[in-house]
Amino acid sequence: MRKILAILLLVTLVFALTGCGTVLDFLRRPTGTVTGYVTDSRGGEGLEGAAVSGIGFETETNAEGYFEVDIWSGYDFDLLIEKEGYGSAIIQGLNLEEDEVVEFNVPCRPAFSSTMSKVPMNIEIEGLEEGDELGEVVTFTVTTEGDNALYGLYGFFNNENIGFESEIYTELDEAEINWDTTLYPNGPGYLLLHAYDLMGNLTIYRILVDIDNEEVHADEPEDAPFLMTYSMTWGMNPRFHAEERAERFEEFGITEDPFVITLPHGIEFDIRSAPEGAALYNVIIWDLVAGATGYSVYRSFDGTDFHKIADIVGDDAYFDFCAQLAVGKETYYKVIPYNSKGEGTASAEISTTPLPPFNVYLEGPADGAVDVSLSPTFTWTHDGNFAEDVEITHSIWLFEATWWKIWEEDVIDEEEIVFPAVLEPLAVYSWDIFGSRADIDYYDEADGLSFAISFAGERDGSKNGEFIFTTGE
Repeated sequence: MRKILAILLLVTLVFALTGCGTVLDFLRRPTGTVTGYVTDSRGGEGLEGAAVSGIGFETETNAEGYFEVDIWSGYDFDLLIEKEGYGSAIIQGLNLEEDEVVEFNVPCRPAFSSTMSKVPMNIEIEGLEEGDELGEVVTFTVTTEGDNALYGLYGFFNNENIGFESEIYTELDEAEINWDTTLYPNGPGYLLLHAYDLMGNLTIYRILVDIDNEEVHADEPEDAPFLMTYSMTWGMNPRFHAEERAERFEEFGITEDPFVITLPHGIEFDIRSAPEGAALYNVIIWDLVAGATGYSVYRSFDGTDFHKIADIVGDDAYFDFCAQLAVGKETYYKVIPYNSKGEGTASAEISTTPLPPFNVYLEGPADGAVDVSLSPTFTWTHDGNFAEDVEITHSIWLFEATWWKIWEEDVIDEEEIVFPAVLEPLAVYSWDIFGSRADIDYYDEADGLSFAISFAGERDGSKNGEFIFTTGE
């Protein structure tokens, strides 16, 4: 309340001195809306209870990491995002038009140290301004300044993941960037900068620009690219740098448990794009076609309403960390090649559906077991909840006491295996399960391919292993 009164007193004083109407006129000013998802790194779980604040407003993220605030249009605002245990984030110098709605993805990193500053860096740009009409090669300078040293500066255009022909500028307080705009389609777009410091604090800076280059191609690309889409789920969060989270559950019309849906085949899935401690993303890969300078990636959640999510130059892949991805939620993609003449023939529209995360737990021979059979039966289990048509592969490794691997075997859709030889008596061995994964194929035709993979943990072994045992006589 004191904060609000202080703001009102300040506004009253300003208007009294400037003669710019009444306080009520100011408070009735048109607004724009800022929405976003705050996540544990890129592709991780939504962070509930993160504080989102600025001059005249304060809110918190919900269970999905989602927030929504209205800000006065025509003014520069900073939005500060804070969450205990994580570096702070700031959306710097945001200026919205009346009724404009923008969405940001705020991937917060775990705080590196309790003694380092949690004040994010400040970004300054020279040679590029909001609303500039750009053509040919544009050179501009990005300068970062803050209490902590710069970890990395990431640049994106019209997407969240790939920018400046995949260059990443690290450990440079000042970076000169030469940006070839002829590789991108004409029209309005946005430049997005992410600057992380060594503490894990994040600064987000957004500039709207308009690309206008001459046509140098006589025709649009003719061939439709072959398209491959697949989902990747990780049982542990690898803490990727830079983007999105999960969709609000109201859209599913759920009235009971807001985070669980039951699919037609009876399997229950958590709808949060990455359940707690896990991470997921979708990958889109296409064949390069003649006459194309770039590729526009489109996404749909209903197979009908497609929206462009990226313009990709110099690459044949896009990693989608969108906050609206979810376990068990089908997502559709198509890719359209383009050049200066316009868009060419679209690929097939192909979907993929992320699998649940899971982890593997060793059972026997138990850790510390003695008098174990010379031809032991190895058993384990997992906590995944998969449909019957999902194939699960485990790779069992057996080592001598010197960590010399003496046996490796892939086991499909089973949770036990008998050692096919005879071990030495009264000897020490260790065993573990590595690289467990769940796979399912969705589509395999001449125009495309689709599948999903879920890796247990981070592919580096079971959750509770390794187990060491001693054989009997």
